[in-house]
Amino acid sequence: MKKRKLIYVIVLLAVVAAFYYATPHPEPGAGLRAEKLCRKLLVEKENREALGWLQQSKPGDIRTIGEQSPEDSLEIVKGLYVAGANRAYVIEIERVPSYGETTNTVCVELPPTRSERIKLFKIESKTASNEGFDPVPDEGQSYLFLYKFKLSTWQILKAFLHVKN
Repeated sequence: MKKRKLIYVIVLLAVVAAFYYATPHPEPGAGLRAEKLCRKLLVEKENREALGWLQQSKPGDIRTIGEQSPEDSLEIVKGLYVAGANRAYVIEIERVPSYGETTNTVCVELPPTRSERIKLFKIESKTASNEGFDPVPDEGQSYLFLYKFKLSTWQILKAFLHVKN
């Protein structure tokens, strides 16, 4: 009987360990490196406050983030603000004749308290995993770097509401 319990405990520990190592974990220091990148981009590259920039979208001169439609881009940025972002900036804006403007890069200015930041880190985790990257940890940084959006409004909403897949 004791052997059987020991075997169950060993199997359980093996399953927990396998799950732990199969789950992507933020790399220590990645959050601070992302903040450094955001600060550099904000100084060196053209940038705009994301919500105001997206609200300028009109037929023949649209504004988009990543592979999103103008409407989804706007909803995503609104979602970032609802999730607690102090400000969101679009960076490295590309102008496409007869189309409008687009970007793949958003830097989000984070709120100060951990409880206010959790939802934004969930959104970052989803955007990172969609591109095959590990999420960044909350290391007290002031900015989150979001790149290559392939998120639907529903995915942002799920991250915001903590809905499981």
